[in-house]
Amino acid sequence: MSARVDRATPALARHAAFFDRRGAGALSVSDTVDGLSRLGLCGPLSLGFAVIIHAALGYRTRGRPSMSIDLSAISRGKHPHDSDSFGPDGAFSAGAFDAMFAKAAGGRDVIRRDELLAYLRSNPGGRVESTPGWVMFAFSWLEATVFFWLFADRRVRAYGHDDLVPAVTRRRLARFYDGTLFHARARLVRTTRTA
Repeated sequence: MSARVDRATPALARHAAFFDRRGAGALSVSDTVDGLSRLGLCGPLSLGFAVIIHAALGYRTRGRPSMSIDLSAISRGKHPHDSDSFGPDGAFSAGAFDAMFAKAAGGRDVIRRDELLAYLRSNPGGRVESTPGWVMFAFSWLEATVFFWLFADRRVRAYGHDDLVPAVTRRRLARFYDGTLFHARARLVRTTRTA
């Protein structure tokens, strides 16, 4: 990444900086399409998700309708029905992260998608919103679904299911929140595509 990002940079900004290859401090839809493609999503899915992301976060980071995301205001992109593992200033919140595993995963070190979604649904957050709650939850549902498609690293038995379902370990999810997981995934995808 071109932008100056180091360990002193809040975790949410490090996470978002993956998409800012030009170091512009703002993301266009094409930047996000490129980033999602580097993570392994096909072109049509990358474009579809990028448009949804920019429609939501462009407005939240700019304070007006915009398809450009202002990375200096990325913490304004926090919304009801997120995990709160990024605090209000975008810093990693170990307490919220631990609470998510304690409540959603029953203290286990692995969490299934259905557990994460139930946790997000029950976490409306304390922010006053003009956007209906179901819209905010739909955005969280989309984020979680894409995350599990790309990053699930375990398969576990779910209550009432004979089949194993995708899950994510605490370690992998911590790497998502510290801003290193996207870079590792992009290296893996690049290596796979050139092999």
